Amino acid sequence: MTEGEYVLPFPDRRAAGTLLAQRLTRALVLDDWAERAVVLALPRGGVAVAKQVAAILGMPMNVIVTRKIGYPRQPELGVGAIAEGLGTAVYDAGLLGRLSLSPVDLAPVVAAEQAELARRVQVYRGGRPLPRVAGAPPRGPRCGRCARRRRPTWSWPSRSRPRPRRNRCAPKPTR
Repeated sequence: MTEGEYVLPFPDRRAAGTLLAQRLTRALVLDDWAERAVVLALPRGGVAVAKQVAAILGMPMNVIVTRKIGYPRQPELGVGAIAEGLGTAVYDAGLLGRLSLSPVDLAPVVAAEQAELARRVQVYRGGRPLPRVAGAPPRGPRCGRCARRRRPTWSWPSRSRPRPRRNRCAPKPTR
């Protein structure tokens, strides 16, 4: 197998975590950030991957709990999400529009998911607070135009800290 190649599916999540840690080791230089870095895992499948990454990189690991907000008639269809440390729910505005829903319509679903989120925080972390995190790039494109072009608005340059790319879809500042 040459550089950059791997066989899918991975034999297990531990193997996936090992490969990810190896790539991160080559791609990141933490310098004075090393003592402040933490590997965050999503419960269930992400914990096994993150545990391996944290062990190889010599970093602490913690869990961040999120919950999907499902469409009431079809709960597997996610129309939004909540996460600990995030004050409000985040919605897919386009999907809400197509389903003729508003956040007010989803209030009972959000309340139930917030209760479940609090319960899981207690189970997964014993109620300990989420570690303070700063500088984490958002997942996904910032607008539909970027998504269609498949241009991420954040880059992870080699050997440096993450830094934002200029978002070509954002309005240009006036001078």
